Amino acid sequence: MKHLHCIPLYCLLIISCAASKPFKSVKYKFNETSAVNIFGKVPKNYVDIKKIKVHNETFDIEYQYVYNDSSILYISNAKTFTFPNYDNINNIDSEDSRLRLQDDDFIAETNKILIGNGKTPLPRIPYNIIFEGVDKDSLFWKDMKYGNIYIGYMGVSKRNKELFDNALNSFEVK
Repeated sequence: MKHLHCIPLYCLLIISCAASKPFKSVKYKFNETSAVNIFGKVPKNYVDIKKIKVHNETFDIEYQYVYNDSSILYISNAKTFTFPNYDNINNIDSEDSRLRLQDDDFIAETNKILIGNGKTPLPRIPYNIIFEGVDKDSLFWKDMKYGNIYIGYMGVSKRNKELFDNALNSFEVK
């Protein structure tokens, strides 16, 4: 009989633990022909999900998770439109930041021509690179490049920075 009294407490504990999990798992495959899959977790208290897409040869797509405080977490394969952290990366004004803002596929094609003509190829951005900082409003931002996938956040308060960093660190590109 004592064990029957524990069942309601056990159920309450399970429900409260499930409700307190701060993340929601997500999985994306940007198009049917892509072999790239993205798995990770986003803070689950978002108020909107935006899907921005441009129909072109590569079918650029960006998913934006928008939160009450106007912070945004994004997952993107987009190369043809401005992404949320464009201005933040542009303000760094370094060789790597300038390369991040260029179309890497265009640089690769240009380099084929240059090398074919015996010329020095243009520099390209590393396959994986991270940019991060604090914006003019003292809010945190981060942009992580994994090959042709970009994952980042912007407009994040100091209070939520660890939560968003943990979300970004959960992502795997396979």
